[in-house]
Parts: sequence; C-alpha cells; structure tokens
Amino acid sequence: MQFWFCCFTFLLYAVTLVVSRIRNQESEPIRFNGYIILMSIFLVVSDRIYFYIMGLPESKMSIVLPLRRVSIIVSTMIGGLLFKEKNLKRKFVCVCLIIAGIALIFSGKY
Repeated sequence: MQFWFCCFTFLLYAVTLVVSRIRNQESEPIRFNGYIILMSIFLVVSDRIYFYIMGLPESKMSIVLPLRRVSIIVSTMIGGLLFKEKNLKRKFVCVCLIIAGIALIFSGKY
C-alpha cells in the first residue's frame, strides 16, 4: 500500500510541476536541495509507521488520525524558523484551527 501511495503521490507532483511550468514560462529553474532527500526519508518512515499502527487490531482510528495531524505543527514551526517561510501568521491561524479540531475530537463531544 505504501508503494502505491508514494507512486501516486509522485505522479501527482510530477503532473503539477509540468502543468505549472507550461503555464509560467518565466519561473525559476528547479534547484536541488539536500533537505528534499531528508524530507522524503522522513515521510516514507512516518507513513510506514502509520500503516503499521493502522494494521494492528487494537489501534483506534479516532486517536491515531488526530495524532498524525499534530505533525503539521512541527512542519510549520520548522518551515518558519529554518526556511524563513512567508505568511506565517496565516499558517499559524490554520494550525490553531487544526489543534482546535483535534481537541474537539479528543473531548468526545463531536
């Protein structure tokens, strides 16, 4: 399952890249960054752990899925601090909404 997930994700990104390059002829050339390899490894490992956990009969989806979404907090913080991303205030608002949704799920009210 993980192979097909990675394969389809690659195809989706490749099509998006080609279409965006065709529409915008004046875009910057693609630069290789060592962080791409590191990020890819972490994504594959985290997906593998997630698929393993979901395969266990005693795992509860209502707990595992929200915990997986918490990773967005780490991604936003690293993107803001390490890569100096723009629009951090707007991204922070979105992260707060995600955290509020996770809190509602864990509270058992919704």
